[in-house]
Amino acid sequence: MMDDELQEFLDATAAELGVPGAVVGVIDRDREVIAATGVAAVDTGAAVTARTLFQIGSTTKTFTGTVAMHLVESGVLGIRTPAPCSTSCPSSTPTATNRSR
Repeated sequence: MMDDELQEFLDATAAELGVPGAVVGVIDRDREVIAATGVAAVDTGAAVTARTLFQIGSTTKTFTGTVAMHLVESGVLGIRTPAPCSTSCPSSTPTATNRSR
């Protein structure tokens, strides 16, 4: 996707969904493309830039849960299998075993 294509897509999608402002970044190998649109705060009208930070609250919990369940449905993760933290996080020391049912 070219820079202009991403910008056009973001502008159109934000307008369609009524999103006041957004930033999207895409990394493909060694190429980074960033698009920004709208305002960061509707009360001040401050423009969104590639460096604008947004407060996301607890939305990452929903995103993480959705991705995890997708991986379960794909057979990559087991819903009742403890995560192999010792292999994926070698510097961590587990203090408890996940015994969820």
